Amino acid sequence: GPSSGGATNPRWKVRVPEPLSRTHQSMAVSPDGRFLVAGSTNGTCYIWDWTSGEDNLVRVFKAHYRPVTCVAFDKDDGATLFTAGE
Repeated sequence: GPSSGGATNPRWKVRVPEPLSRTHQSMAVSPDGRFLVAGSTNGTCYIWDWTSGEDNLVRVFKAHYRPVTCVAFDKDDGATLFTAGE
């Protein structure tokens, strides 16, 4: 969203390396609000760091061979990421 000065807030910019499908997509934010993770229909997960500025995609990995249907961070400290697929 825009900041008070009218400029775009860099924390909300996300560089998506390839189009994420509209179906079977799941997203979660870490408990501290630092990381956003998204799962896609091709089984890939993407992790963005909201605090790193413009180029904030920090990790891409193949989590499943089929669509990722659910992603979640451990609610206590967010150090563990859980994924589930079809």
